[in-house]
Formats: sequence, C-alpha cells, structure tokens
Amino acid sequence: MRGDSALVPYQAREDGFYNGMAFTRASNISLAVNGGYAYTLVIAKHWFITGSLAVAVGANRSVLAFNEGSGKKHGFGWQINNTLRIAAGYNSPKYYVGVHYVDISTRGDAPHPRAYHTFGAGNLRFSIVRRFTMKKPIFGL
Repeated sequence: MRGDSALVPYQAREDGFYNGMAFTRASNISLAVNGGYAYTLVIAKHWFITGSLAVAVGANRSVLAFNEGSGKKHGFGWQINNTLRIAAGYNSPKYYVGVHYVDISTRGDAPHPRAYHTFGAGNLRFSIVRRFTMKKPIFGL
C-alpha cells in the first residue's frame, strides 16, 4: 500500500503509534502453509448449507518506507491467514438460489516491536440461476 502522505494519522502518532514514525509505504510478502475443512449438509435433496474454514501459518517479510528521508525499516516475522466461507441455498436440475459469504483475514508481523499489519476483505453474494440446455455445444465442447 502507498499513500501520498503519512499512512498513520497525526493523532495516532501523538499517542505513540509506531513510535510516531510516519511511514508512507508498506509492503509485505509471505509464504504460508494452508489447511482447512469444509462440510455441506444436504436437506431434503435440494436444500444445502455449506461451511468451510481454512487457516494458514507461515513467515513474512515486511518493509516500511518513509518520506522524510529516514529510509526503510524491514523485518521478518510470523504470518497468519484465515478464510471463512458460508453458503446456503436451493439447488435443482433447473434452478439455483443461494447466498454465499466469504471473509478473508491476514495478519503479519511488522518491522516494529509489538506491531503487526492486518488486511481483511469480505464478499456477500446472492444468486438466482436458471439452467438451460444448449441445442449445440459451445466452442465444440
């Protein structure tokens, strides 16, 4: 991520956040091992509820860059990621109606004592689908 001015608001710096360092750029690269579990419960042949959780643990390298000529600060640390998925709906040969939620969260050590970077993203989808048969295959498939 990059900002045209400090990414840390002035008020937070006064409270000692990152020892008042006003970094303008942060980057992170990580390598992690991922594992998880998913389960689908089918109810009355066409209704379903699905849940899954994947967790990753690994290492990261973080870099903070400063605009004030003070260079860069970098370090290595732990990386923890998780992905949660929940879905429910109705599925038949002709129709699908469902809701699907995904939440992704990442937390990695920052190059400063007792500090870390976090990133999260989520997605909520609602789908209504009508399936139909093709008279001819598409693209020869």
